[in-house]
Amino acid sequence: MNSATPLKQIIANLLENAIKFTSEGGRVEVGLSLVTGHRSSVEEQMTNDKGLMTNYVQITVSDVGGSTPRNFRPCGVCLEQDVPVLFSYPERYFTYFQEANTPIVKGLVLPLVADSHVFGTIWITSHDEQRQFDLEDVRVMTSLADFTATALLLQQRQTGELLAANAVLETEIVERKQVEAQTHALIANLPGGAVFVVDRNLRYLLAEGEALSAARFKPEDFVGRTIFEVLPPELAASYEPMYRQALAGEPFEHEHNAHHHTYLSRGTPLRSPDGEVYAVLAVSYDITERKRAESALRESE
Repeated sequence: MNSATPLKQIIANLLENAIKFTSEGGRVEVGLSLVTGHRSSVEEQMTNDKGLMTNYVQITVSDVGGSTPRNFRPCGVCLEQDVPVLFSYPERYFTYFQEANTPIVKGLVLPLVADSHVFGTIWITSHDEQRQFDLEDVRVMTSLADFTATALLLQQRQTGELLAANAVLETEIVERKQVEAQTHALIANLPGGAVFVVDRNLRYLLAEGEALSAARFKPEDFVGRTIFEVLPPELAASYEPMYRQALAGEPFEHEHNAHHHTYLSRGTPLRSPDGEVYAVLAVSYDITERKRAESALRESE
Protein backbone atom coordinates (compact mmCIF):
# COMPACT_ATOMS: atom_id res chain seq x y z
CA MET A 1 0.00 0.00 0.00
CA ASN A 2 1.84 3.09 -1.23
CA SER A 3 -0.65 5.88 -0.66
CA ALA A 4 -1.81 7.27 2.66
CA THR A 5 -5.19 8.25 1.19
CA PRO A 6 -6.45 4.68 0.53
CA LEU A 7 -5.24 3.68 4.00
CA LYS A 8 -7.24 6.49 5.60
CA GLN A 9 -10.30 5.47 3.57
CA ILE A 10 -9.94 1.83 4.61
CA ILE A 11 -9.71 2.77 8.27
CA ALA A 12 -12.69 5.10 7.87
CA ASN A 13 -14.74 2.33 6.23
CA LEU A 14 -13.85 -0.22 8.89
CA LEU A 15 -14.69 2.25 11.64
CA GLU A 16 -17.99 3.08 9.99
CA ASN A 17 -18.95 -0.61 9.82
CA ALA A 18 -17.85 -1.27 13.39
CA ILE A 19 -19.89 1.66 14.67
CA LYS A 20 -22.82 0.65 12.47
CA PHE A 21 -23.03 -2.84 13.97
CA THR A 22 -22.29 -1.81 17.55
CA SER A 23 -25.28 -1.21 19.78
CA GLU A 24 -25.46 1.43 22.50
CA GLY A 25 -23.05 0.59 25.29
CA GLY A 26 -20.76 -1.36 22.98
CA ARG A 27 -17.12 -0.58 22.30
CA VAL A 28 -15.11 -0.25 19.08
CA GLU A 29 -11.50 -1.43 19.15
CA VAL A 30 -8.82 -0.34 16.68
CA GLY A 31 -5.38 -1.90 16.34
CA LEU A 32 -2.89 -3.99 14.41
CA SER A 33 -4.32 -7.48 13.96
CA LEU A 34 -4.41 -10.61 11.81
CA VAL A 35 -7.27 -11.34 9.38
CA THR A 36 -8.62 -14.85 8.66
CA GLY A 37 -11.54 -16.38 6.83
CA HIS A 38 -11.50 -20.17 6.25
CA ARG A 39 -12.65 -22.57 8.94
CA SER A 40 -10.42 -25.56 8.15
CA SER A 41 -7.55 -26.22 10.53
CA VAL A 42 -4.26 -24.41 10.15
CA GLU A 43 -2.34 -27.68 9.96
CA GLU A 44 -4.43 -28.91 7.00
CA GLN A 45 -3.95 -25.72 5.04
CA MET A 46 -0.24 -25.58 5.79
CA THR A 47 0.05 -29.08 4.27
CA ASN A 48 -1.79 -28.00 1.12
CA ASP A 49 -0.22 -24.54 0.69
CA LYS A 50 3.42 -23.93 -0.12
CA GLY A 51 5.44 -20.78 -0.02
CA LEU A 52 6.84 -18.21 2.36
CA MET A 53 5.14 -15.65 4.53
CA THR A 54 4.40 -12.40 2.73
CA ASN A 55 5.22 -8.87 3.84
CA TYR A 56 2.14 -7.53 5.64
CA VAL A 57 0.64 -4.71 7.61
CA GLN A 58 -3.01 -5.05 8.54
CA ILE A 59 -5.06 -2.60 10.55
CA THR A 60 -8.17 -4.07 12.12
CA VAL A 61 -11.26 -2.62 13.69
CA SER A 62 -13.64 -4.70 15.77
CA ASP A 63 -16.70 -3.97 17.85
CA VAL A 64 -17.09 -5.39 21.35
CA GLY A 65 -20.38 -5.61 23.15
CA GLY A 66 -22.43 -4.82 20.05
CA SER A 67 -25.13 -6.75 18.26
CA THR A 68 -22.92 -8.23 15.50
CA PRO A 69 -22.94 -12.06 15.78
CA ARG A 70 -19.59 -13.40 16.92
CA ASN A 71 -19.27 -15.70 13.91
CA PHE A 72 -19.70 -12.69 11.62
CA ARG A 73 -16.13 -11.68 12.46
CA PRO A 74 -12.90 -13.61 11.94
CA CYS A 75 -11.84 -12.87 15.52
CA GLY A 76 -15.15 -14.27 16.77
CA VAL A 77 -14.62 -17.52 14.87
CA CYS A 78 -11.12 -17.84 16.27
CA LEU A 79 -12.20 -17.14 19.85
CA GLU A 80 -15.04 -19.66 19.61
CA GLN A 81 -12.65 -22.37 18.44
CA ASP A 82 -9.90 -21.16 20.80
CA VAL A 83 -7.17 -22.20 18.33
CA PRO A 84 -5.22 -20.46 15.54
CA VAL A 85 -7.39 -20.29 12.41
CA LEU A 86 -6.29 -19.80 8.80
CA PHE A 87 -8.70 -18.13 6.38
CA SER A 88 -8.48 -18.05 2.59
CA TYR A 89 -9.94 -14.99 0.88
CA PRO A 90 -11.86 -13.86 3.98
CA GLU A 91 -13.89 -11.31 2.02
CA ARG A 92 -15.85 -14.26 0.59
CA TYR A 93 -17.19 -15.01 4.05
CA PHE A 94 -17.02 -11.58 5.68
CA THR A 95 -18.27 -9.38 2.90
CA TYR A 96 -17.58 -6.10 4.68
CA PHE A 97 -13.87 -6.67 3.88
CA GLN A 98 -14.74 -6.07 0.22
CA GLU A 99 -15.16 -2.35 0.94
CA ALA A 100 -11.46 -2.16 1.77
CA ASN A 101 -10.69 -3.12 -1.84
CA THR A 102 -7.51 -4.85 -0.67
CA PRO A 103 -7.63 -8.58 -1.55
CA ILE A 104 -6.46 -10.88 1.21
CA VAL A 105 -5.13 -14.20 0.02
CA LYS A 106 -4.50 -15.73 3.43
CA GLY A 107 -5.27 -14.55 6.91
CA LEU A 108 -3.99 -16.15 10.10
CA VAL A 109 -5.72 -15.20 13.35
CA LEU A 110 -4.67 -16.40 16.79
CA PRO A 111 -6.50 -16.05 20.12
CA LEU A 112 -5.08 -13.90 22.90
CA VAL A 113 -6.02 -15.95 25.94
CA ALA A 114 -4.20 -16.31 29.27
CA ASP A 115 -5.45 -17.98 32.44
CA SER A 116 -9.01 -18.14 31.02
CA HIS A 117 -8.94 -14.39 30.33
CA VAL A 118 -9.87 -13.54 26.72
CA PHE A 119 -8.21 -10.36 25.45
CA GLY A 120 -8.95 -10.58 21.72
CA THR A 121 -6.98 -11.80 18.73
CA ILE A 122 -3.81 -11.08 16.81
CA TRP A 123 -3.93 -11.11 13.00
CA ILE A 124 -1.47 -11.54 10.12
CA THR A 125 -2.39 -11.38 6.43
CA SER A 126 -0.88 -12.21 3.04
CA HIS A 127 -1.83 -10.31 -0.11
CA ASP A 128 0.24 -12.36 -2.56
CA GLU A 129 -0.62 -15.79 -4.03
CA GLN A 130 3.08 -16.65 -4.03
CA ARG A 131 3.51 -15.88 -0.34
CA GLN A 132 1.75 -18.34 1.93
CA PHE A 133 2.02 -19.16 5.63
CA ASP A 134 3.66 -22.33 6.88
CA LEU A 135 3.73 -24.16 10.20
CA GLU A 136 6.80 -22.23 11.32
CA ASP A 137 4.79 -19.02 10.92
CA VAL A 138 2.08 -20.53 13.11
CA ARG A 139 4.64 -21.53 15.72
CA VAL A 140 6.23 -18.06 15.81
CA MET A 141 2.90 -16.25 15.87
CA THR A 142 1.53 -18.59 18.56
CA SER A 143 4.54 -17.75 20.73
CA LEU A 144 3.92 -14.07 20.08
CA ALA A 145 0.23 -14.42 20.93
CA ASP A 146 1.00 -16.29 24.17
CA PHE A 147 3.56 -13.68 25.16
CA THR A 148 1.15 -10.85 24.34
CA ALA A 149 -1.74 -12.42 26.26
CA THR A 150 0.49 -13.02 29.29
CA ALA A 151 1.69 -9.41 29.18
CA LEU A 152 -1.91 -8.17 28.92
CA LEU A 153 -2.94 -10.38 31.84
CA LEU A 154 -0.07 -9.04 33.94
CA GLN A 155 -0.97 -5.48 33.00
CA GLN A 156 -4.64 -6.12 33.84
CA ARG A 157 -3.75 -7.52 37.24
CA GLN A 158 -1.31 -4.73 37.98
CA THR A 159 -3.91 -2.19 36.92
CA GLY A 160 -6.48 -3.86 39.17
CA GLU A 161 -4.06 -3.85 42.09
CA LEU A 162 -3.22 -0.21 41.43
CA LEU A 163 -6.89 0.76 41.27
CA ALA A 164 -7.56 -1.12 44.50
CA ALA A 165 -4.61 0.58 46.19
CA ASN A 166 -5.79 3.96 44.92
CA ALA A 167 -9.28 3.29 46.27
CA VAL A 168 -7.84 2.47 49.69
CA LEU A 169 -5.63 5.57 49.55
CA GLU A 170 -8.56 7.78 48.56
CA THR A 171 -10.58 6.38 51.45
CA GLU A 172 -7.71 7.04 53.85
CA ILE A 173 -7.35 10.59 52.52
CA VAL A 174 -11.05 11.27 53.02
CA GLU A 175 -10.96 9.84 56.53
CA ARG A 176 -7.81 11.80 57.35
CA LYS A 177 -9.38 15.02 56.11
CA GLN A 178 -12.43 14.33 58.25
CA VAL A 179 -10.25 13.76 61.31
CA GLU A 180 -8.24 16.89 60.52
CA ALA A 181 -11.43 18.93 60.15
CA GLN A 182 -12.75 17.62 63.46
CA THR A 183 -9.43 18.25 65.18
CA HIS A 184 -9.24 21.74 63.74
CA ALA A 185 -12.77 22.51 64.94
CA LEU A 186 -11.91 21.20 68.39
CA ILE A 187 -8.70 23.23 68.61
CA ALA A 188 -10.28 26.38 67.23
CA ASN A 189 -12.99 26.20 69.88
CA LEU A 190 -10.79 25.09 72.77
CA PRO A 191 -12.41 26.82 75.77
CA GLY A 192 -10.11 29.42 77.27
CA GLY A 193 -7.06 27.97 75.56
CA ALA A 194 -4.84 28.11 72.51
CA VAL A 195 -2.75 25.52 70.68
CA PHE A 196 0.54 26.19 68.92
CA VAL A 197 2.92 24.01 66.90
CA VAL A 198 6.45 25.34 66.46
CA ASP A 199 9.07 23.70 64.20
CA ARG A 200 12.81 23.33 64.80
CA ASN A 201 13.36 26.87 63.52
CA LEU A 202 10.90 28.14 66.14
CA ARG A 203 8.49 29.00 63.35
CA TYR A 204 4.76 28.62 63.98
CA LEU A 205 3.09 25.87 61.96
CA LEU A 206 -0.24 26.11 63.79
CA ALA A 207 -1.97 28.66 65.98
CA GLU A 208 -5.60 28.16 66.98
CA GLY A 209 -7.91 28.50 69.95
CA GLU A 210 -10.43 30.61 71.79
CA ALA A 211 -7.74 32.35 73.87
CA LEU A 212 -6.13 33.51 70.63
CA SER A 213 -9.19 35.39 69.46
CA ALA A 214 -9.82 36.67 73.00
CA ALA A 215 -6.41 38.32 72.82
CA ARG A 216 -7.42 39.75 69.42
CA PHE A 217 -5.05 37.60 67.42
CA LYS A 218 -5.72 35.60 64.27
CA PRO A 219 -3.95 32.37 63.19
CA GLU A 220 -2.32 34.19 60.28
CA ASP A 221 -0.63 36.53 62.76
CA PHE A 222 1.46 33.52 63.86
CA VAL A 223 1.64 30.88 61.13
CA GLY A 224 4.77 31.18 59.02
CA ARG A 225 6.51 33.50 61.48
CA THR A 226 9.03 32.79 64.22
CA ILE A 227 8.44 33.43 67.91
CA PHE A 228 10.84 36.41 67.63
CA GLU A 229 8.65 37.99 64.95
CA VAL A 230 5.40 37.53 66.87
CA LEU A 231 6.06 37.69 70.59
CA PRO A 232 7.35 40.65 72.58
CA PRO A 233 11.16 40.39 73.01
CA GLU A 234 11.00 39.51 76.72
CA LEU A 235 8.35 36.81 76.12
CA ALA A 236 10.23 35.37 73.15
CA ALA A 237 13.42 35.29 75.21
CA SER A 238 11.65 33.32 77.96
CA TYR A 239 10.00 30.88 75.55
CA GLU A 240 13.05 30.15 73.41
CA PRO A 241 14.89 27.95 75.99
CA MET A 242 11.67 26.07 76.76
CA TYR A 243 11.01 25.34 73.10
CA ARG A 244 14.64 24.26 72.71
CA GLN A 245 14.15 21.98 75.70
CA ALA A 246 11.10 20.36 74.09
CA LEU A 247 12.92 20.02 70.77
CA ALA A 248 15.59 18.14 72.72
CA GLY A 249 12.89 15.73 73.89
CA GLU A 250 11.97 17.20 77.32
CA PRO A 251 8.44 18.56 77.98
CA PHE A 252 7.99 21.88 79.77
CA GLU A 253 5.41 23.76 81.82
CA HIS A 254 5.41 27.52 82.21
CA GLU A 255 3.16 30.17 83.76
CA HIS A 256 3.32 33.72 82.50
CA ASN A 257 1.39 36.96 82.13
CA ALA A 258 0.52 38.47 78.76
CA HIS A 259 -2.14 40.84 77.43
CA HIS A 260 -3.46 41.39 80.97
CA HIS A 261 -4.11 37.66 81.37
CA THR A 262 -2.33 34.82 83.10
CA TYR A 263 -1.57 31.70 81.05
CA LEU A 264 -0.30 28.24 81.87
CA SER A 265 1.57 26.71 78.91
CA ARG A 266 2.59 23.08 78.54
CA GLY A 267 4.87 21.95 75.75
CA THR A 268 5.56 18.44 74.49
CA PRO A 269 7.79 17.11 71.69
CA LEU A 270 6.19 15.93 68.44
CA ARG A 271 8.02 12.95 66.98
CA SER A 272 8.13 11.46 63.48
CA PRO A 273 7.59 7.69 63.00
CA ASP A 274 11.35 7.16 63.34
CA GLY A 275 11.33 8.90 66.73
CA GLU A 276 12.96 12.16 65.64
CA VAL A 277 11.55 15.36 67.20
CA TYR A 278 10.42 17.64 64.41
CA ALA A 279 8.26 20.18 66.28
CA VAL A 280 6.78 21.19 69.64
CA LEU A 281 3.11 21.19 70.59
CA ALA A 282 2.33 23.93 73.10
CA VAL A 283 -1.06 24.31 74.74
CA SER A 284 -1.78 27.50 76.67
CA TYR A 285 -4.69 27.85 79.07
CA ASP A 286 -6.05 31.14 80.33
CA ILE A 287 -5.99 30.76 84.12
CA THR A 288 -6.72 34.40 84.90
CA GLU A 289 -10.00 33.69 86.67
CA ARG A 290 -8.47 30.86 88.63
CA LYS A 291 -5.61 33.09 89.79
CA ARG A 292 -8.07 35.81 90.79
CA ALA A 293 -10.12 33.30 92.76
CA GLU A 294 -7.00 32.02 94.50
CA SER A 295 -5.98 35.58 95.33
CA ALA A 296 -9.43 36.43 96.70
CA LEU A 297 -9.39 33.31 98.83
CA ARG A 298 -6.02 34.21 100.31
CA GLU A 299 -7.21 37.74 101.08
CA SER A 300 -10.32 36.43 102.79
CA GLU A 301 -8.23 34.28 105.03
